Amino acid sequence: MKSNRWHSFLVYPAMVLTIVMAGGCASQYRRSSVMVAPGVLNEPAPRQAQAMWQQGEQQLAGGRTNEAIITFEHLAQAYPANAIACRALSRLGKIYLDRGQPSKALRYYNYLVNTYPQWDDADNAQVDWLRALWQDGDKRAVLRQAPTVHQRMFKPEAKLALCLFIANCYREKTDTETALDWLAAGYPSARTVNERNNLNRATKEIVEQADHKTLTHLLSQGPSDYLRVFLEFRLAQLEMAHGQASEARSRLTRLQSEAKNHPLAGDINAALQGVPVAKPGPPPPQPGPSPPQPMTVREPVRPSAVGPPPSTPAARVPVATNIPLNANRIGCLVPLNGEYAAYGRQVINGLTLAAEEYNQRHPDQPITIVSKDTMDDPELTRQSFDDLVRNQGVLGVVGPLSSQCLQAISSTADQLGVPVFSLTQPDDTTADSAHVFHVFLDNHQMLRSLVQYCRTKLHFKNFASLYPDDRYGGRLSKAFQEEVQSAGGNLLASVSYNPNSTDFREPIQKLLKMAAQNAPSVESISKGLPIDALFLPDQARTISLLAPQLPHNNVVGVQLLGTNLWANPELVRMGGIYIEQAIFPTAYLPGGSDPKVQRFEERFKQMYQGTPSYLEAQSYDALRMLLLAMEHARTPVDRLGVMDALRQTRDFDGVTGSISIQASGQPQRRYTIFQVQNGQIVPIAK
Repeated sequence: MKSNRWHSFLVYPAMVLTIVMAGGCASQYRRSSVMVAPGVLNEPAPRQAQAMWQQGEQQLAGGRTNEAIITFEHLAQAYPANAIACRALSRLGKIYLDRGQPSKALRYYNYLVNTYPQWDDADNAQVDWLRALWQDGDKRAVLRQAPTVHQRMFKPEAKLALCLFIANCYREKTDTETALDWLAAGYPSARTVNERNNLNRATKEIVEQADHKTLTHLLSQGPSDYLRVFLEFRLAQLEMAHGQASEARSRLTRLQSEAKNHPLAGDINAALQGVPVAKPGPPPPQPGPSPPQPMTVREPVRPSAVGPPPSTPAARVPVATNIPLNANRIGCLVPLNGEYAAYGRQVINGLTLAAEEYNQRHPDQPITIVSKDTMDDPELTRQSFDDLVRNQGVLGVVGPLSSQCLQAISSTADQLGVPVFSLTQPDDTTADSAHVFHVFLDNHQMLRSLVQYCRTKLHFKNFASLYPDDRYGGRLSKAFQEEVQSAGGNLLASVSYNPNSTDFREPIQKLLKMAAQNAPSVESISKGLPIDALFLPDQARTISLLAPQLPHNNVVGVQLLGTNLWANPELVRMGGIYIEQAIFPTAYLPGGSDPKVQRFEERFKQMYQGTPSYLEAQSYDALRMLLLAMEHARTPVDRLGVMDALRQTRDFDGVTGSISIQASGQPQRRYTIFQVQNGQIVPIAK
């Protein structure tokens, strides 16, 4: 897509779009001999079809993806003459894309675009089809088909999505000129301020990829005045970076008078007032390949936020001093493909909401989330972290999700002086870094609050633990034992059970026998059971099976203790009277009475039409903490100032609890103790 005038719309000769049906599921659908009329196809779906759709959506939301696939398959086959079949095929394609299986996704998209061109949302389906092709490695086909697809589209939002996607494809191939051609083609389809901001952001990031030679060539091609400002501003940045201050100032002065209404006007003014545009050292940022979906927060990056390299903070290793900084960019390292992609998307959801709220309060200084797919691979995580810092210049990073991936970047975080908000368990990793903040739930802190409540308020002395024989159960039972002993209590018994078990008689009897043998005195046994409280670290569904079996095995009058997994309305519904008066600690109770949690959940529902998970709430708080530290840091903002502000955090009022940073540099969270009372979960202590 070459053009000498990037402000003009693109026109292409007609091409024949040929889609080859893939094997596999394509054989499950038989092409109709008669085309369904658009008016018939796009009629409202029958009630039964809508019910099937809701069933599939609920299965998907509940993590039962394989069941959802079957439901959507049946839906597409049962109602081939209604648009709900198209929606089902599209959803199936997305499921496999999210799983990192583009070849399977293509089976559905190929059938969809070939059989239902009359579908109301066919244009967006074409974009999804091209995304799947790209992920599947058929990149030449994508670039070859894109012009024809663009020419045949009617929906402006689909045209815009296509232009942004293909521009990103050419950006990955470092073909800056063609990437800018595609962005130029997107401007006529941008109908809102936010859509134009998306294009402005993408234009600026692609221009930042260009070196001096490329910029000079692009300027010689007669670009539109709008694009020329992006090109010349970047050229001024490079001139400043290479010590050509007079040339840069002359260029910026001219741009200031010519581009008063341009999106970069504020950046130009700031640069002329002495804000450093770039520092000598590394070459201009060369962003790596992005995931096929658009970036999380689509706001233009403000180059004026680029500050001088941070000085050496009080860390245990020297910090590099030639690292670029874009203070309004926040990095995110999570899996976006593979087995743990769903968790990565939850993190993205929480970050996006926090960024949206911040940008509404600071429209002149919006922040952008730059996401990198780790695929839960330590080496890829290390490379992505290096790219986020050295090329993207992010202020800080949220993630990763696994201890192995955190281990891969912890020493680099110290070397580069970058704050990292880890979403891993602190006891999961041996990573020792002055710049890593473990903001995820700390099992020891959580259970310490529970045990202290039992010891000081309830005056319990003797405890027991009945736990699932899996990683979570083993970890929690060990932490509980350590906290009980630290608080001066006695753990009389600790017994495991098969995580898949439904009959708990044997482990309960074993626990009672062990507790009796370890009881500190005959008197305690004569009073009944030797234990005051029984710790059950398992999910609500298992507890609803286990709790009724306790009284049947003579476990009565014992206080039941749980974990944050009990912060689930299903616990009360399924457990009934058997979990009445049970207590558990948590930092976040969905649907609770806390006003700030209610406000968060309402905003989340408005944006995502669902209820937030703990991971979404935690990532939301993590970004809010980082942004608050940025606001409190010295001006101009640098990473050292942000680290200092983070270390001074006291009583940060998050939706996942009040958080303070200890002298050790690690977060201390305040956990609330909840109790089941009359079928309701209520707070009883903080």
